Amino acid sequence: MVAIFNNTTFDFEDFDEEIVLIHMQSGVYYTLKGSGPAILRVFQNGCSTEDIKDFLVSRANPEWSRNVDDFLAQLLAEDILIPTDMLPSVQPDLSSLTMQEMPILEKFDDVSDLIKLDPIHDVSDLGWPNKK
Repeated sequence: MVAIFNNTTFDFEDFDEEIVLIHMQSGVYYTLKGSGPAILRVFQNGCSTEDIKDFLVSRANPEWSRNVDDFLAQLLAEDILIPTDMLPSVQPDLSSLTMQEMPILEKFDDVSDLIKLDPIHDVSDLGWPNKK
């Protein structure tokens, strides 16, 4: 399956070793660690999930195949990656991918209500983050 990063729903900040993603409608945020940031970067312009899995497993411990499958399944389940029929115009460069560390996706919803607040229209006279 070819998938691409869902840039219409998510905003993110890339800190090299970690990526923080925010789902703009729900306010849920995620962190990607380990080899997760490098994997997500490849999906910026679309890539085959099978190509990534085959590439990583061939260069790492074959037992990590399930971890890569689980990680990609999590990205798809959370709509961070979305399936697409459009093939990438340029074949992604997978040479930057390594499996030194397993990919990790962490999900946080503890401040989603604050993230969803519109700081202009939804706050009281006391200011943000106090709701009307």
